[in-house]
Amino acid sequence: PVGKQLEDKTSYWELCNTKKIDYLKKLQKWEQVNSLAKDVLQQNPDQWSLYLDYITSVFHIIYDNNENKGEVNDETVDKGIEDAVSFITFQQDHHTKCRAPFLAQMELQSRLIARRDPNVDEKDMVTLMVKYYKKFGSKQCASMDLQLFLPSLQDSQADKFFKDVFEEITFDENLVPCNVDQMHRHVNWYQLRRYWGHHHSPLANNAKRCQVVGELINIYEKCLPLVKNFKSTEICPNDGYIMLAGQILWDLWMETEKD
Repeated sequence: PVGKQLEDKTSYWELCNTKKIDYLKKLQKWEQVNSLAKDVLQQNPDQWSLYLDYITSVFHIIYDNNENKGEVNDETVDKGIEDAVSFITFQQDHHTKCRAPFLAQMELQSRLIARRDPNVDEKDMVTLMVKYYKKFGSKQCASMDLQLFLPSLQDSQADKFFKDVFEEITFDENLVPCNVDQMHRHVNWYQLRRYWGHHHSPLANNAKRCQVVGELINIYEKCLPLVKNFKSTEICPNDGYIMLAGQILWDLWMETEKD
């Protein structure tokens, strides 16, 4: 029977749990959302969207408890920030190769900052972001992951973040990334600076942007020996440099209409 075949498919159960959580959220059954999300995450620890539901449920449970002056009796439910941190760090310790648990800790921190929680130390966000970069900075998606949390930083914190992650990149004597992984880290660093506004005014005037374009083209060419074994049809790691240079030049042309 079709039903019996579906029972053996992981994707079927993932769909069922996802739909169940969606309905529980609409019904505002936050304790059940919390408990189910935890169960699913322990089986599928890299399911990023479920961490968002889990964190949302924790804040709702805290709010409901404060409003109703009641307590949650279900021991499987996380009813406070300390519980959430414990669960997320447990997931990190037991699933070290998964990005989602580390993203979840930054998401929790960013929400606490947004709520101006008196117990939160905003400097911790820099520490978490640098930690994430150290672990996953060689992945092409790292800049897209971290840009989600840049708005949580103050200017001085962003300066420290960019300084600290740059120090994690290994260069040779010619200031060229030592290998493909370091190249990815370097491209991600440039991309994150672009997200922050370092390739736009007022942080960069036209002369500064032209200088950055020159740097990107230069390092693209110097990295060519590192990608000589890539096929001509493949996207090479150093292509990120030339793409960024093209984006800056496009911005300049749109603003000035000068060749």
